[in-house]
Formats: sequence, structure tokens, C-alpha cells
Amino acid sequence: MHPTPTRTPILIEITGSGETAPWWGVPAIAGAFLILGAVLGFWFNRLQDERKATRERSYQWDQNLLSRSSTMITLVRQLNSAAYDHETWTRTYTELAVDQMQRGEPVDPLPVAKPTLSTLSDTFSAFNEEFTTIQLIAPLAVRNAATETYHYATFLMEAQGRQAVEKAARELARSSEELEKAVRAHFGIQ
Repeated sequence: MHPTPTRTPILIEITGSGETAPWWGVPAIAGAFLILGAVLGFWFNRLQDERKATRERSYQWDQNLLSRSSTMITLVRQLNSAAYDHETWTRTYTELAVDQMQRGEPVDPLPVAKPTLSTLSDTFSAFNEEFTTIQLIAPLAVRNAATETYHYATFLMEAQGRQAVEKAARELARSSEELEKAVRAHFGIQ
């Protein structure tokens, strides 16, 4: 069937019937939504990845701090034990030499306390490494507590005689407890 002739056929052909969209409209709108969806998808994925990476870095940082501070506290106990062992060895051999002198026997030079001195020295070296690392990674409160612990550890290394070693060991143990409290406070552990 042919359309009915009208007086203005040109106007109908120019404007169209009004029922269909222009040929370029649907692909342009679909393409715009496609591009918008791709951009939004990329942006949201990037935000999520950045948050995840930040969370993982924070977790690793906290684990490193916890590990290093735990090791430092353990080394304090080992350092105290090694200092007592070395002081006991030194005192025993000194008493032996004094006893030999009192009996009029020739005094042999004291052998160097290699095992106890070596253990004490190695423990302090390991302690020093952990302290240095904590100074780099820890927050201020933990660093301050670690510094106090380090100072008492150096006092212990310089202590001469039973009473001086005992006093330095007590102070070192007390400062180690303060370090533990500072680490617990940092992590919110009661």
C-alpha cells in the first residue's frame, strides 16, 4: 500500500515519522555507557587495590615491629643470663686465684673466659642489631623505651662485680618490661 498523497510530502520526509531514533543515536549512547563503565570499573578496581596494598603494608610493618621487639625482649633475658654466667665464672676463678695466693702457691694466670665471654658478646651483638632495627621502624614511644633498654644493656656490659651486675640486670629487666608495655600500647593490647 502506498502512502496517501498530502499537500506537504516534503515536510514528512524531512522530519521523519518520529517513531525511530536517528541512525547514530543508539550506537553513540551505547558507546558512551561502555566507555563510562570501563572508566568507572578501572577507577574502582584501582581504589580497591590501593586500599588492599596499604592494608598489607601496614600489616607487614606491624608484624615486623612485633617480631623485632619480641626478639629484643628475649635477648634481654639471654643477656641477663649470660652476664650472670660470665660474672660467676670470673668470680669463681678470682676466688681460686686468691685461695692459691693465700696458700703460698704460684698463681697461674687466669684463662680467658672464652665460652661465657663469647656468649655474652654474641648476645649483646644480636641485641644491638635488633635495637638498631627498632630505631628505624618503631613509633616514638617504642623507640624511647628501646633506647632506655639499650642504655641499661650497655651498663650491664660494663658492670664489674656481683652487686653491679645484679643492679644492672634488675634495671635492664625493668626497662624491658617498659618496652613490652610500650609495644602493647602501640598495638592496643591490654
